[in-house]
Amino acid sequence: MEELKVISLEDERLDLPEVEEVLTTGVVVTVGIEPVEEKDCRFKFTFTAKNYDAQNTAKLGKFFFRMPPNTFTNFGDFVPNDNDLKLNGTEKMWTFGELGSGEEKTVSFEADYVGQDTGIILALDGMKYKYKYDKQSVTWGTIQDKRLDVGECGGEPPVEQDCCEECPTCNEYTVEPCEHKIAEEPIPVVIQSRGRRLSVHLAPEMACPNKTLNVGVFLYEVKNPGTTAEYEIPYAYKVVQLPPRDCECENGGSCQCGCDTRSCNCVDFEIADDESTACETRTFRVKTKANYVSDQDMFACPCTNGGCPQCEAEEAEEEA
Repeated sequence: MEELKVISLEDERLDLPEVEEVLTTGVVVTVGIEPVEEKDCRFKFTFTAKNYDAQNTAKLGKFFFRMPPNTFTNFGDFVPNDNDLKLNGTEKMWTFGELGSGEEKTVSFEADYVGQDTGIILALDGMKYKYKYDKQSVTWGTIQDKRLDVGECGGEPPVEQDCCEECPTCNEYTVEPCEHKIAEEPIPVVIQSRGRRLSVHLAPEMACPNKTLNVGVFLYEVKNPGTTAEYEIPYAYKVVQLPPRDCECENGGSCQCGCDTRSCNCVDFEIADDESTACETRTFRVKTKANYVSDQDMFACPCTNGGCPQCEAEEAEEEA
């Protein structure tokens, strides 16, 4: 009789090919970045939106994305506020609108890399899109951050200035009674080459022409403007002194008050920017407060406008 042999079979995993998921509905946005031939440090960005639903039209399609500050510029032939593609501001947007059943739309633009980093960098982040079908709520989709190998395109980093270790612009001052002016050594200022200038034009109304006018100009930055969460942050202030002047009333009226045409165009505020604000729209609000002072220069009579008894007594002793 033939002997039976028992063969031990070990579990083996079959190397089967992966089965790709076949979409039957929904919108998918894909992103591609590639270098532009014969143009150093210039790259082409391509966005494609496809509707995989074979029966329904997708509506209200919008794709949002961001680029890290100071990385890409010169966006081809696109106008910054194009109807379909908006490339200005921190958050950029492509409106792909309606997509018919099975329809696909593509948009692309070119940009120069002007960043300082070399090798692999973060090129796109904050990518998300939305769409909806009839009688359905809005659907949101997200895309992972996109990285790009820029090779040796990065520029030379700026030379670090050892300017803030001892805080040279934070000097402390002590003002004695009756002292209106302090002579100090110049404070070193490091030029950052970033910022904006806000010029304020002053035109006093109903100001007596024969009196010196002090005008305080207060600058506030407005956060969340136009919303219920709006609030103001004091940013800077300046005081401008407008001297008296002769007045000729054009309307033939009294020159005692109301016909002064003094103005000042020289109240400038320097708005500092950093990488997080350089490309953003910022809102500021200006408030003013004015009062008359003596016809004489304030520095010439320091103890007559402060109400300081000690100063007035010292002045009387000096005159005796």
